[in-house]
Amino acid sequence: MSHEYSEDHLIESATQQVLEELGWQVGYAWKQETYGQNGLFGRENKSEVILNRYLLSALQRLNPGLPAKAYEDAVDKINERNADKTFGRTNKEKYELLKNGITVSYTNANGEIEKLKLRVFNFDDPTQNHFLAVRQLEIVGELYNRRPDVVGFVNGIPLVFFELKAHRTDQRNDYNDNFTDYKDSHNALHQLPPSRCHHHQPFLRIRLPDNRRDGIGGFVEPLWGGA
Repeated sequence: MSHEYSEDHLIESATQQVLEELGWQVGYAWKQETYGQNGLFGRENKSEVILNRYLLSALQRLNPGLPAKAYEDAVDKINERNADKTFGRTNKEKYELLKNGITVSYTNANGEIEKLKLRVFNFDDPTQNHFLAVRQLEIVGELYNRRPDVVGFVNGIPLVFFELKAHRTDQRNDYNDNFTDYKDSHNALHQLPPSRCHHHQPFLRIRLPDNRRDGIGGFVEPLWGGA
């Protein structure tokens, strides 16, 4: 049975409906994504996990009136990778950038060097952020390829990762076969795209039929007492 007519697809469709009701835009990538600046999501290729088109637009909107290089440097810092750092350290550093802003330097109109922090999100008015959920986004790496059910991007940053399962599936196997597999591949090599995707994510959501839990970093913690 093709994905378009499978039970899993129906679950994704229901998830899309809920997200749209919450104000998210929802796109579908599998076999439909085009690439380049004018592509469907602006990715140059399948290895990119940050939607730089939306990130750049948000930086310009939230921090107006700066030279182009200031925005470009901020985008570069968000995308920066260091294979020598652990997953936890990288995740914490990215979290600090997303929470507190990205420090950039630029030359003002008087020829002086100025430093300031660029906001990535509008925490005061969330409606001023761009919310995009992408279904079946293919992410290609050197050793692993992944196609998450849904990735939630806020201003181009992959903040939420959804793995959706039908009622008929075994929950323990779902956890072991999917979530643990993703984590193992993420930690194996930081050059792998799923790992880079989670570098920026404060939440990993496992959605099971009668149980909901959020994982933060390398932990899986109950949400609202495990309700």
